[in-house]
Amino acid sequence: MKRTAHDTARSLITMYFEVTNGDSYTVCRLKWSDLRSIAGVPKLTGKYLYDLNHSLNCFDFTLIQFDDCIIIEKKLPRYWFREFVSPDVVSKYIPVSANR
Repeated sequence: MKRTAHDTARSLITMYFEVTNGDSYTVCRLKWSDLRSIAGVPKLTGKYLYDLNHSLNCFDFTLIQFDDCIIIEKKLPRYWFREFVSPDVVSKYIPVSANR
């Protein structure tokens, strides 16, 4: 039976908490075929994935897509992340134009 993106998001969140035991620092990795089965659809369209990610975002989760799998992750404040890379470091990796 086909599920709406919102219903699929709710199922994924429930599964996330079951698999991770509520540990917000853990991600849940899922095969594309498993996501199709949970969604009840033979093919995941771009619109369906957009709607699914939007629904997950409403619950502070996000869907990260890879070629061979998807990751469901709880969105957390990333205050422990380092600052943005400084402009002087970034500038080392910008190609020099032929006109310079």
